[in-house]
Amino acid sequence: MSIKRTKPRVDRRGTENDPAGGSVGSRSREKETTWQEAVAGKPEAAFTNYASSGRFTPGTLLNHPTFGKGIVLSIDDHKMEVLFAESKKILAMGVVLAPR
Repeated sequence: MSIKRTKPRVDRRGTENDPAGGSVGSRSREKETTWQEAVAGKPEAAFTNYASSGRFTPGTLLNHPTFGKGIVLSIDDHKMEVLFAESKKILAMGVVLAPR
């Protein structure tokens, strides 16, 4: 005859000393930039036309021929993450293509 032992339940709703729940995931994170906050309502002159050969910095406002208006969120080598109205995209940056 065996006795089945279950794991004790963990109350993740918080305690008197830690009302937030106390897990690592409950720490507040930096607020992510939303497209509306960063791009909507900006004048056309504030946007730079995207080209894969261009060099950009975080915070640059871009105008992409396919995805529309966006803002550069981060840069990693020759790639950048750009927030557009529909989604985030990874785009090439600073890449010069050889002529055909």
